[in-house]
Amino acid sequence: MLNDNLIGIYLTGSIALGSYIDNKSDFDFTVAMKEPLTNEQATKLKAIHKSIVKKYSYPKSFFDGHFITLSELGKKPNEIEPVIVCSDGKIKNGYRGINAVTWYTLKKYGVTVYGLPSSELPFDIDINELRSYVLDNINSYWVKRLSRTSNIFLPMGLYALADSSVEWCVLGISRMLYTLSENDVCSKENAGEYMLLHASEEYHSLLREAIFIRTGKGQKHYKSSFERRSDMIAYMEYMIRECNSLSAAL
Repeated sequence: MLNDNLIGIYLTGSIALGSYIDNKSDFDFTVAMKEPLTNEQATKLKAIHKSIVKKYSYPKSFFDGHFITLSELGKKPNEIEPVIVCSDGKIKNGYRGINAVTWYTLKKYGVTVYGLPSSELPFDIDINELRSYVLDNINSYWVKRLSRTSNIFLPMGLYALADSSVEWCVLGISRMLYTLSENDVCSKENAGEYMLLHASEEYHSLLREAIFIRTGKGQKHYKSSFERRSDMIAYMEYMIRECNSLSAAL
């Protein structure tokens, strides 16, 4: 469909970071092109994606990525027009995955499926830009997530009792501190293992629980979902403080 317009197809996310888990991890991708998709191509793409989802019964978030021009790679959302993204089982215009973590992963760890090697793509991400993005993510998304998670009367507060919430919150926020500490990116699993070496021992059971939920390695560490929720909230508070303290010290 793209023919000569195609520059390359790349995998990022857990595949690129060596932590793909079958039937759990998404396929995160970037398709780089010379020119934006035409309306006709976008319509064909929607039909193709819909047929794939229907045929293979994948979860809606199984394919997660974007179609972007070479000149737009490495840019921030406020620097470009919305691009064609694949998100929540739909093809639409947006900015899904357009951020410093994606670009850093693509350039350093990206798996080249087709075309120009990812390491040769004509853009660079400054480490300070990566750190700035992560710190902003801590003080926007994660602060809001903590506030909603802490209120048991909100849907997010009840959802905090679920395994998937523990996996996302504990390992997701751990990735933030890893980046601020190591000036690099890592998978959820590796972030959990990293925090077992660096976090206060009082959070080790929670970290092992999250790793078990994510990977099946080890065993469960909680009998009470409410106790686990309470520990998760405390861990999120701890991580937000640590990330801000680490940033301020540098």
